[in-house]
Amino acid sequence: MKNDIFSFRFYLVIFLFSPIFFGCGLLGKHQRVKPYSKKTQAKKTEIKDKQTWEQIKQKTKKPFAQRIKDIEAFIRANEDKEIALDAYLLKAKILLKNKRDRQACLNYHKIVQSSFDYTRRWEAYRASAKCQIQEGKLNSALETLERLIQNPKENTANKKAAAKLQWNFIKNKKTFFHWKLISLSHLSILSSQVKEQQAWKSRGEQLIHNLPSNDLIVYADQASLYGIFEGYLLYKTARYFFENKKLSRSKYYFEKSLSSPLSLALKKKAKNNLLLIRKITKVNPYLIGVLIPLSGRRQILGEKVLRGLYMGLGMDKDSSWQIIVVDSKSHSDVVRMQLDNLFYKHHIIGLVGGLTGETAEVIAEKAEAFATPAVLFSQKKDLSLNRQFVFQNSITAEQLLQPLVQEAIKKLKIKKTAILYPDDPYGREYSALFSEMFKETGGEIEGYESYKAGEVDFKRHIKNLLQLNIKGREEEFEKLKQQFLEENPFLSGRSRKLTPENLLSSKMEFSALFIPDSLDQIHKIKDHLRYFGVKNVYLLGTDLWRPSQISYWPEDLPLIFVNLLKKDQHLVKNSLFYKNFMNSYAQPPGLFEQRAYNSALFLKQALDQGARTRLSLQRELKKIKTLQGAYYKVSISKDQVFNYPLSIYKMGVDKARNLDSVPVK
Repeated sequence: MKNDIFSFRFYLVIFLFSPIFFGCGLLGKHQRVKPYSKKTQAKKTEIKDKQTWEQIKQKTKKPFAQRIKDIEAFIRANEDKEIALDAYLLKAKILLKNKRDRQACLNYHKIVQSSFDYTRRWEAYRASAKCQIQEGKLNSALETLERLIQNPKENTANKKAAAKLQWNFIKNKKTFFHWKLISLSHLSILSSQVKEQQAWKSRGEQLIHNLPSNDLIVYADQASLYGIFEGYLLYKTARYFFENKKLSRSKYYFEKSLSSPLSLALKKKAKNNLLLIRKITKVNPYLIGVLIPLSGRRQILGEKVLRGLYMGLGMDKDSSWQIIVVDSKSHSDVVRMQLDNLFYKHHIIGLVGGLTGETAEVIAEKAEAFATPAVLFSQKKDLSLNRQFVFQNSITAEQLLQPLVQEAIKKLKIKKTAILYPDDPYGREYSALFSEMFKETGGEIEGYESYKAGEVDFKRHIKNLLQLNIKGREEEFEKLKQQFLEENPFLSGRSRKLTPENLLSSKMEFSALFIPDSLDQIHKIKDHLRYFGVKNVYLLGTDLWRPSQISYWPEDLPLIFVNLLKKDQHLVKNSLFYKNFMNSYAQPPGLFEQRAYNSALFLKQALDQGARTRLSLQRELKKIKTLQGAYYKVSISKDQVFNYPLSIYKMGVDKARNLDSVPVK
């Protein structure tokens, strides 16, 4: 029995294994079954993975925790494969749906940090950026979106959406100029409509336009980061340096702007500016341009200026310095033409001139544009204001009127004044400034009359100031006329022609009269005032009133004006300037000779320090704070205005018969 069982088992084993044994022996070498290749195995695994991932995605009814567990297991098994990014994205969405925002954000960040070029990157990058905003990481959010925009495989629509998201994050921020300009550049380039492109571009250019100068320079040095705004940034920086007369730096940025994206109009301007810089920087270091009237009624003033300049520069001896003199003809158009000639042809290093306000303003503008130091003689207000290259060698209207107003209101207790002025630039400027100062100091202006320059009959104007005209007083005049006729019935018909000035009483409410005109005109006005019985009214004037021209004056119309400090005549006549001038011209120097001499000394002192370019001359001139002039020590203010010592002159005040002077403190 036992032998039968053993035999049965033996044959059963042989039966089961015989096909394998004999089959292998019978198969040829090339017909044997090969094991799967690695490639085939990977393919089968990938198919299996995909099938598994499809199953995970479809199991939407599983509990939240189990779904997350399955996805995490899948990620661990496939973390070195791109399909893991799909898992991260699904996991983030499920977490977000279940209000696990922070955990969801971590999964979005994982996708963004991956080295795979993920096909669904826009969805992940957008979500990651929004998460970073919630986390308070604005810069990181902007950088995340920027990586997507810079990805060459991303489509234009998604890039534009990313740029718009960038802009929305920062558009209301006061800072983040760097990112604003980057996103606006993207939006302008990625927009398909021309109108839309221009709108984004205009926003960017406006941002650049409003930049503080220090920031402008910083961003210009990294202009290549800002796409279509690179050229505009460089151009604006070049203009900033040009306007501040830093010509070498201006040239550098203009040249860079021309090799950057820039509109045709701005390219043309940049080229013109470069041409101008080349012309400006060419200079004759020993030649000074002089623009003065050498013809017409101001010719004599021009000649006085020339004499002072010759003496100040030492041109009567062996002098290194030269001057080129041109006739301004006291006309602004002539001055413009002559200035171009001086700059482009003669390449002057400095300028002197500008006797009238009109010509001085033109010279000031051109001098500033050409970065050329200019010393001007006009008293026009604010000639040197906000100008780095303009120096004003004159007693300005403010310097004259401020002490005059203080004397009138504070010391003489004058509360109300009237103004009678010539209708010319000088008269209009001084009357307006006096009115402004007088009212600011607490006074009142009771009358304001103008007359034609050179006019000799002032009756009408004085009648208006005294309110002796019939206008507004018709009823009063008729009553007085009727009363007079009743009281004088036997007067002849001719005598019965009565006028307002004969019957109406003066309504003069002012105790001072400001007249910015010459002493010749003041004499005529004085006679008319006395004709109308005006007495005890102070006449206030400017430096057109020369102390040396005043001898006798009626005590009932006292004079008050401001002019140069009265110097001891003995000291004046013993000064080197006075003696040399008398030896050269056999006559004493006047005010214009003195100012021209001081201007020449001012320029010569800077040139003697080695200034050989316009910019170095300007720097040396700005260092000069005080100057020993012809008679006075002159200080130069921060506003680049010469400050001469002044006196307040009074005659007839308190019945004084002599001209008295008090130095202005």
